[in-house]
Amino acid sequence: YRIYRICRPGKRTFCRKRIFDLRECRGGSFNEALRTADLFLDSTIIAYSQGKDNQKRYYTATPGDILKGKPIAVLTGRTTASAAELVAAALSEQSRATLIGTRTYGKNSIQSTYRVKDRILFLTSGHFYTPSGKSLEKDGLTPQICTGINNSCISPDSTNSAKDIQIAINLIKKNFG
Repeated sequence: YRIYRICRPGKRTFCRKRIFDLRECRGGSFNEALRTADLFLDSTIIAYSQGKDNQKRYYTATPGDILKGKPIAVLTGRTTASAAELVAAALSEQSRATLIGTRTYGKNSIQSTYRVKDRILFLTSGHFYTPSGKSLEKDGLTPQICTGINNSCISPDSTNSAKDIQIAINLIKKNFG
């Protein structure tokens, strides 16, 4: 993933607005996603998981948002999946970020990895759900601002990937100075 800072000229030490580019982030560690979302949330639900035993386990952010509520834009695309979707969903549903781009892949499985001799085994041990209880499986996340072909949420505009970044910059500058 990439993080862009939006700063006023000559004021680089006061950069407090961020753009998270998760468009090519195909997954990652469930625990790392929880830790990442925790940085920008304050004492609220990040997600919950549910395994074969049907027991729900809630993951809650610790006190303190490192940006102290400053705006975040999250860029998403059809290859944004799994752990990256968890981060995007938590920030969006807890009103910390605006999602910009196209619909995400739709994978909410939690996988454990095991080394077996000279191979690695991936085992699905559960599924995660957004703070509101939504499963991302197959449908993914739909952004608030769609930037695909003809402003579609489904068909990405692969000819202009900088378009999403510019829309995010304009949104943050317009709404948050």
